[in-house]
Amino acid sequence: MPLYYRETDGKITAFPKNSPDAYDGDITLSDAIAYSKNTVAMQIYDYLGGDFIFDKLKGDYGFDTLVLADKNPSPLALGQLTSGIPLRKLTEAYGAFTDRGMTRNARTYISVFSGGGELLLENVKKEKRVMKIETAANMIDMLRGVVDKGTAKSITLKEIVDTAGKTGTSGGDFDRLFIGFTPYYTAGIWCG
Repeated sequence: MPLYYRETDGKITAFPKNSPDAYDGDITLSDAIAYSKNTVAMQIYDYLGGDFIFDKLKGDYGFDTLVLADKNPSPLALGQLTSGIPLRKLTEAYGAFTDRGMTRNARTYISVFSGGGELLLENVKKEKRVMKIETAANMIDMLRGVVDKGTAKSITLKEIVDTAGKTGTSGGDFDRLFIGFTPYYTAGIWCG
């Protein structure tokens, strides 16, 4: 259900709004993720607090585009960040679910050798534990629901390989996003 009500020009509106504009009452966290319920995202924000979420995203995940104004509920809970997060960085963060709670830097290349076999360049893997193994496994289970029955149920890759992920849209539906993964790959897709 809506958490707050705002009055603007004599009109009372609910905040946050779900899309579609429907409220289902009590709902499991798994279904809230599957159906992208903004009201539940806001409840989690209220429970954990903006400082904790902001510090976790900036410190553990390296979301260095976050600014202090992003600590507020709409940016941090609903994704309306001042400068956004680069798709590559967001995709890298989702890799922590399949990597059992470890983030690893996304790499375009691993190493470059000369024609004679001499190592010329090496892109060293950096990794960091950002969540418990059990938390990562639980998130994978919940993100499967997005593909199985939720906002990404039209994805057919799930018929071939285990697939999970999360959709996102901006206000006015100008941007659409999907970060998804299989046991082998993590990919991010943005249309806008």
